[in-house]
Amino acid sequence: MPAAHRQASHAGPTQKPLRSRMLAAVNIKWSQLRPDLKHDKEALHDELLTFAWETLRMKRELTSLRNLSDRQLGLLLDALSALESQPDLPHSQAMSAPQPTAMGAEIIHLASAEQVHTITKILDFLGWSQEFREGFIQKRFRRTSPAMLSPRHANSLIMILLNTAAARVVKSRGSASRISRKMIAEEIPALKARLGIDRKEGSD
Repeated sequence: MPAAHRQASHAGPTQKPLRSRMLAAVNIKWSQLRPDLKHDKEALHDELLTFAWETLRMKRELTSLRNLSDRQLGLLLDALSALESQPDLPHSQAMSAPQPTAMGAEIIHLASAEQVHTITKILDFLGWSQEFREGFIQKRFRRTSPAMLSPRHANSLIMILLNTAAARVVKSRGSASRISRKMIAEEIPALKARLGIDRKEGSD
């Protein structure tokens, strides 16, 4: 038997378990980073795909983590590990918690006025009722008002809303039977310009 064939035969059984462990690790780390979505498995999955797509700077639509190469999975794991090591995780409850100072006072970092304005503009564009808006934010960030979000949570909400609004615009054209992530991503710059929110908060 040729040496290359023997190596491939030997490598096959060991590579599959490793890849499975990598996929499992990605999902576990993401679940730990996004406790706000633990009761919404679909949103948890969709936002993981969006995170992977943006982190890896992919041009094609990503519909499953299984479509990633081993190298891409490794890079994604590195990115998730980097988030875990940060003292203020993007979506952790600790992020919004008051931080005591040396004098015993508390510093609470909240969304900027510009972030709140951006969120409100997108919500107005979506035409959601006040009750639905509050429920949507509460479900994901355990707050009912954009003004009570941390800056990172506000950025996250902006991106979620931009993706939702862009998908609606693409769908309204009726030119595609299926709306891809690439189509949504390509629509976002035009939508931001249309709403006059082409600022940093909406693009992080």
